[in-house]
Amino acid sequence: MALSFYSIAVYGRLPHPFHNVPFDAFMDFFNTNWWAFNEGRYLEWKSIYPPLTFAIAKVFVPKKCIGIGDPAALRACSSQVLLFFIPIYLYAAYLSTKIINKFNSFSLKRDQLFLFGAVLLSLPFLYTAERMNYLIVTYIFYCLYLTEKRGFLKYIYFGIAVNMKPYLILLSASYLIRRELKNFMYSIISPVIIFLIGKWIIKDRNSGQFLFNMFEFGQNLPPSFHGLNYQSSFSNALRYFYTIYDIDQSFALIQILLFLIPLVAVIQIRKNIKNMDIFELNFLIFLGILIATSSLGGYAMIFLIPFISLFMKKEYGIFIFMITLLIPFDLIFYQGALTGLVNSYFSNDIIDNSIQITTGSILRPLVLILILFLYSESIRRRNDFKKI
Repeated sequence: MALSFYSIAVYGRLPHPFHNVPFDAFMDFFNTNWWAFNEGRYLEWKSIYPPLTFAIAKVFVPKKCIGIGDPAALRACSSQVLLFFIPIYLYAAYLSTKIINKFNSFSLKRDQLFLFGAVLLSLPFLYTAERMNYLIVTYIFYCLYLTEKRGFLKYIYFGIAVNMKPYLILLSASYLIRRELKNFMYSIISPVIIFLIGKWIIKDRNSGQFLFNMFEFGQNLPPSFHGLNYQSSFSNALRYFYTIYDIDQSFALIQILLFLIPLVAVIQIRKNIKNMDIFELNFLIFLGILIATSSLGGYAMIFLIPFISLFMKKEYGIFIFMITLLIPFDLIFYQGALTGLVNSYFSNDIIDNSIQITTGSILRPLVLILILFLYSESIRRRNDFKKI
């Protein structure tokens, strides 16, 4: 946090890996809010958000700002609504602490408070705040889903989370793997019902278009060098080098291999996977999602925080790797030509926004792959021990 204030004061922008687009601070929030009141959200803006997100977004737009010219103008008009996210972030950190404490039993309030502060100031939380992405609201409902015992509410929470970040529907495969077909059906039906409710609220007949937009997302956009530094996959870096430097198509083959990494890990524990509980399976699936795709945005790593509880006592090595994902290890090792003068929202200055790649762009994807294989090996060892 202190580094952020120092960087703004001296350089006019946030430190690595935050300064993706310096003028775009909080714009994930305000872009969504602006399109909540505008036609063409799916056909023109090509939104990948289901209608429920826009229904929620309408709550955060004051009446005086409805119909204002563009999202940046909406940010200027309604910046005070960001204060509502202070309790939202505090509650998200509280739920994280509750889940971790449930598995590790921190009896001292001092330890619980330290854990709460560490989560709140972790890189995924801070990066989500800088983008002010609705992912933090999704995260709350996902944590509620994890903490709720079997019942009606559990699948309502899951359905809401999926209707804000659709890729979470892949986690329903946990029930399929365990052959809990009834629970699997609940985890599919709930998101569908909530989607229909959201569609009814915003009254957009093109709402289903978000599914097609998801598959097209980012395909026609040039790779962003600034987007590399907080990615969970090597996919973006490979795409950059292939596009910019016109390197041989072998790079495209390497990119395909990224999708095979989770598959290899699953094959390694194929005999044990049915015996894993839902919590562990969710972690395994989410690791695979993060490694295989670059379209989620680095803040999606926030979903890994509850799973720290799996390793705090038993798997100390994996626990250390998990912690490194929450800390910004971003030393510059490559710097190219300037991309030009850009405006910074926080400092309100015109700054030189240079092309830079940091150590974090290599370390984070690498650490996720290491965690996946270490975790798979620990599952295999655990089940081999049971057979003895």
